[in-house]
Amino acid sequence: MLRDTRPLLFAALLAGFLWLSWLVISPFLSGLVWAAVLVVTFRPVHDRLSRTLHGRRWAATTLVTLLVAVFVVTPLTLAAIRVVQGTIQVYGWALPVPRADADRILADLGVMTRSVFISVGVTALAQASLGTIAMLALGVARAFTLGAAMFFASLLPGGTALVWIPVAIWLLSGGHTAKAVILAAWCAGVVGTIDNVLRPLLARGGAKLSTAVLLIGMLGGLIAFGLVGVFVGPMILYVLMEILAVTRREVYGEAA
Repeated sequence: MLRDTRPLLFAALLAGFLWLSWLVISPFLSGLVWAAVLVVTFRPVHDRLSRTLHGRRWAATTLVTLLVAVFVVTPLTLAAIRVVQGTIQVYGWALPVPRADADRILADLGVMTRSVFISVGVTALAQASLGTIAMLALGVARAFTLGAAMFFASLLPGGTALVWIPVAIWLLSGGHTAKAVILAAWCAGVVGTIDNVLRPLLARGGAKLSTAVLLIGMLGGLIAFGLVGVFVGPMILYVLMEILAVTRREVYGEAA
């Protein structure tokens, strides 16, 4: 049985994750600030690489994108994982969460995070490849550079539309109406929507969430918390579901 002081602490934990889940489901923050910060930060690196590669800006853009993924995205993701795991461990000490449940939740979070990380990378690569192929077929200049930009844009709120909409407008203003329409139709109908299928599909194997809840967590977390939210969103919803299950079992005696 729970001691008298512990139900209040458990309620505080539950309320905290309810609030975080609400942020995921009803996102309001934008990740565009991240884009501006990264552009300003890595522009000198990009220019130097471009000179080193004898003006091959597409190659420089690709390398900078990989650098950002390695030195910015990965540390932020790992930091978010540590915060969530640390929170669970702290509350596992202070609240009546059985050790077996805490260990299982931590293990599931690790598997889930790896699955989501792989799904995000593969999806971004798929979107960038499809967009690059379309621009090459339509004769768009610097298609590889734009494709590299689509790879990174796919990780941000707004997605690949941040790249292909300006390209379509440029084609339209240049009198290439048919090409602009084809590019817009392809990118809006295929490139811009395939992530809604690939991300949850690829991440589903390691997630303890239904496809619908996983998709809500990834998209809502992305908009609510920025890039890290792609990983944090599903983690928050999963922890909330587990806390509710433990509450039903430990407090009300219901089967989990």
